[in-house]
Amino acid sequence: MLAGINDVWRRFDAGLITTKEEFSANYRKLVETIEGGGAKLILIEPFLLNVSARRPFRPYVSEFAAAVREIAGGRIPLIPMDEIFKGLSQDIAPAQFAADGIHPTHRGSRYIADQVVKELKKIIR
Repeated sequence: MLAGINDVWRRFDAGLITTKEEFSANYRKLVETIEGGGAKLILIEPFLLNVSARRPFRPYVSEFAAAVREIAGGRIPLIPMDEIFKGLSQDIAPAQFAADGIHPTHRGSRYIADQVVKELKKIIR
């Protein structure tokens, strides 16, 4: 399950503020509802690539990513996509993965999919 960062974006374009606590409560409710139906989950951190126009978003995305890690708590598989993209962006231009820092390009989508497949393989063995 990957939640985007619209809650962060709305802070900047509409003045609508979602706190980490609100995000956590909403996300936790989604997780509980999905698990309550018997489904297994893989959580994916929300991510933001280092593109200059989106740098003000960073502290909030980091808070929400931390919330997802807390909810996973070692119990639910977690793909640390924000951390993975930070590492990849040391050697490859961030825009290769998300031109606007948020919405993945084909290359970024493929990388996310590869990470999901790795986790699925662990689950279905």
